[in-house]
Amino acid sequence: MAVLSAIFLICSLKTNVVFVIIFASLVGVFGALSGAYFLLAADFAGNAATVGTFVKVGGMFGFVASLAGWWIFLSIMLSTMDFPVAIPVGDLSGWIRSGSQKESFMDV
Repeated sequence: MAVLSAIFLICSLKTNVVFVIIFASLVGVFGALSGAYFLLAADFAGNAATVGTFVKVGGMFGFVASLAGWWIFLSIMLSTMDFPVAIPVGDLSGWIRSGSQKESFMDV
């Protein structure tokens, strides 16, 4: 799941900041929890404190991902209901040029 989230993170770099935060946090969640489970499988008695730390870090990343998910949910709901207030999500559509924009730039 960490690898899939990393792929989604790379693809979200053309959408908005909230999606980048969500997928970066999910990479942290799955990475920390995977590390905890690998340590747990290796030797529980010697790594109990480290496993607990990894789980706490994974929980913190999960909390950030949850907050960002609620933020974009609220933004989408307000937009769908044509509410007069818009919640900013940080547009990144112009940050990375697409392949077709690069080709047209080279043709000039």
